This record gives sequence, structure tokens and C-alpha cells, in this order.
Amino acid sequence: MQKKRFFVLTTVMLLLSIAMLAMPAVATGEATITRTITPSEVSDGDTYNVTLTASFNTDEDSIVIHEDLPEDWSLTEVDSGRYIWNTSEEDYTFLDFYGTVNLTGVTDTITYSVTVPDETVSGTYDYGPSYVAGESASEEEYAWTVNTTGDDTVTINGTILNIYSTAMENTNPGAPDPGIPGFVGPNGDGKTDCGTVNPIFITWASTVVDYSPANQSITAGFSNPSIALGPVTGDNFNIVSLGDLDQDQINAGELPGSVTLGFDLPIANGEGPDLAVFENGFIVSGTEKMSAELGYVEVSTDGIVFARFPSISLTSGQAGGYGSIDPAYVYNLAGKHVNAYGDS
Repeated sequence: MQKKRFFVLTTVMLLLSIAMLAMPAVATGEATITRTITPSEVSDGDTYNVTLTASFNTDEDSIVIHEDLPEDWSLTEVDSGRYIWNTSEEDYTFLDFYGTVNLTGVTDTITYSVTVPDETVSGTYDYGPSYVAGESASEEEYAWTVNTTGDDTVTINGTILNIYSTAMENTNPGAPDPGIPGFVGPNGDGKTDCGTVNPIFITWASTVVDYSPANQSITAGFSNPSIALGPVTGDNFNIVSLGDLDQDQINAGELPGSVTLGFDLPIANGEGPDLAVFENGFIVSGTEKMSAELGYVEVSTDGIVFARFPSISLTSGQAGGYGSIDPAYVYNLAGKHVNAYGDS
């Protein structure tokens, strides 16, 4: 959620006499205010216009129009009419001094523009609590308030912080690689508790063609390649390890581990995803990052010539032991989606 800052549009009506009269409280139905945003969808660095239309049917001597903008967005006065633009420590204030307290049938229109800062993150930004209010003698309270109606959001097509999908249910609109839930059920897609294996999968690996782990010792419980056969289980300990080369082994040119699996049914190139690989990555508590061991995926029609799926990793450097990655910077590598601790 984006932080907010406030600006307040205030109009103060005074009698011609020196002393200010006390303001009577009125029913909230005797004032309305509507906001219009044009255009409602812009890019970072662009400017949009806001028109506030306030109508009154009461006698008042002080009116406040309160607006709420995201922090660091620049507001510029376009047409404030009879209002005077002032700035306080945290607020933008309109002040209007004129000699009448009768607002019955009066409609005020205020227009301002907002410049969206460069590199603003894409998303929909909402205006916070906004209203028109009658000022009371007390600085702490208003005599009455009426909430602003009309447009209350602006969509920014700006910087995309995360390019690819997130680790569980994708929250990056337009990402080309959303994960496919291994389980579906009453607790939601991707939840193993009370869930059943997603029926979208029509076949599972049925044969171990080859298992060639990296040149290192692997615990016996994690070196049985047959565990990789059949439907997903969601159990992060129900896996087969391919090993993990250290830097010296990588520098020496040793081959990484691999496992080759066969299917009873051929995998066709259809619309949308055709193949899913479940690893045992999990979300790091309190973050959107995950602990993941990533792997390339290759396919073959004859078991001899393999074609590797194109992939991208924008992670800077190695995560290291017990490190974590942002899955939104990874594309088409097995293991970037969660399959552990009740999520799959």
C-alpha cells in the first residue's frame, strides 16, 4: 500500500463585521461533493486533472474540502476560482474570504493537476478518506462532513518492479509464467489441505530413463529417482536430489546433476503451458522471496537430442547457503514456484 499525504482545500467565509459568527451545524444531506479524474489512466511522469464540484444548500461561514494524494505526487493549481492557494507544513489549503454566509444554491468548482513522479510503480492508486466539511469553532472537530463521491482511483502504467510471476498465486498482472496449482479444493487452489490433485494434469512421469546426480554424496532418502514419478504430493521431503555443485566444482567444469523421465502419453505443443515441474521451494517467512533450487528443463522426442526451454534469471549473484531469491525475477526455471508446507 502506498503511503499517503494530505492536502486540504479550505474555504472560509466571513461576515463583513469584524467578529466571526459561530457556524451552525447542518444535516449532511445539505452538501455534496463530486470528484472527476481525467484521464483516469496515465503513465509515470504524466499529468492528470482533477475537478472537484461542491454544491451547498445551507448557510455556513467555513467550509473545508479535504483531499488525499499518494506521497511525493506533485499538485499544481489550475483553476481555483475564488479560492486562495496556501501551503502549511503537511497540508495544501484553499482559503476564501468573502462577505456572505448564505451558500444556498451555490456550486464551487476547483480544478488542479497532479504530476505522477517518474518511475512510479505500476498499479491502481486510490484517494484516501476525502470529504467536504463544515468547520466548527474547535480546531479538533468539524460540525459535519459529507464524503466525496465520484472518481477515487487513478491507474498508473509505470515501472514494473517485478517482471515475472510470483511464487504462489500470481500477483503480477500480465506475467507470462503464472504457476499452475498442484492441488485444488475447498481451501483454495494450491492448498494441499483438504485438496485433491489438480485434474488439469492428464498424465504424469511414469519412467526413470536416467539419473545422474552431481559428483557428491547425497542422502539415501533423497537419491531414489522413482520418487519423481507419479502425481505431485506437496510434501517437500518427497523429492529426489540432483546434487548441488560448489564453486570449485563449477570452476572445474563438472557436470550438474540431472534426471530424465519418460511419459506414457506424448507431450504435445498446445495452447498455454504443456509441462509442469514441481520442486520443493518454499516462501521465506515474512517476505515474498523464496528458498529455491532452480533447474533447466529440456525435452526430447527420441531421448538423444534434447531442446532446452528458454529461461531468464535476473537475480544478481548467487544466493548462497540458506539464501533466498525473488521469483518475480526468474522465468521458466523449474523450482521458482512453491511446493512445500501446504502450498503447491
